[in-house]
Amino acid sequence: MASQTPTEARECKPTAQTTAKAQRGMSSAHRDDRHISPDSALEGGQFGSAASSAAGSGGEDGHEKDDSVHGMGTLRAYNVSDELPRTSSRQQIDKLLDESLAMFHRDGPLVNPLDAASNAAGASDSTMEQRMRFVCSSKGFDFGIFWKFDEGKQGLDAAAYVTMESASNSGVPLFVHTSYTMFTRWSTGFGMPGRIGYTGNYEWHEDVRQLPAWSFQRIRQAEQAGLRTLIGVPIESGVVEFGTTKFVPHNITTVSYVQKICTQKTAPATSI
Repeated sequence: MASQTPTEARECKPTAQTTAKAQRGMSSAHRDDRHISPDSALEGGQFGSAASSAAGSGGEDGHEKDDSVHGMGTLRAYNVSDELPRTSSRQQIDKLLDESLAMFHRDGPLVNPLDAASNAAGASDSTMEQRMRFVCSSKGFDFGIFWKFDEGKQGLDAAAYVTMESASNSGVPLFVHTSYTMFTRWSTGFGMPGRIGYTGNYEWHEDVRQLPAWSFQRIRQAEQAGLRTLIGVPIESGVVEFGTTKFVPHNITTVSYVQKICTQKTAPATSI
């Protein structure tokens, strides 16, 4: 067996300093291979353990790892706090939109859409039939009748009516036709249209079947048609009447809505 010289023995024998450097190198390589996502570290609460592990390893490499981890944590926290004001603003906008939509359905549009459409097209005011049909569609009525003042406002004459298609298979069309042809005129102060035209007060009957015959002369026709709720609203040119076979609770905002939609704007006189 060949013998080694003292010099060769010292070169082959690992020193404690060499072993420590090799272990630190392996540990550093292992840490470099491991990838930590900033999102997963935040959500899983791993920032504390990752920072402690990097700091506990000691040395220059450990300090660099610790600084990088804290840098990612600061950036992530800033992004989260930056999103909070925007989320609050969106909630406020959604709340305002919901309130505006509820106000539209409750009080009606601020501007009569029929007048706006007519003015945009340069045409004359929309007909009363179009206005009553719009009210029926938006408020759920089955029909509408317009009782128009005569020149001296001594009575009201049947001037226009509409019947919705949804009520075509019921007795509503017959009631409207009977009202329009057999009760063509009401003297001021007599009957529901004449009473409203005289006093200027609206009437809302949630169940017209409960009215006495002297108060509502068409009670028999209304019962045969299956009518339930009936309202009469005064406007400048007369009285508009709406009814439905469903129960509709009293609502003052609906009255204002009807007056706003059914009031026809008169074109201003042009000077020559």
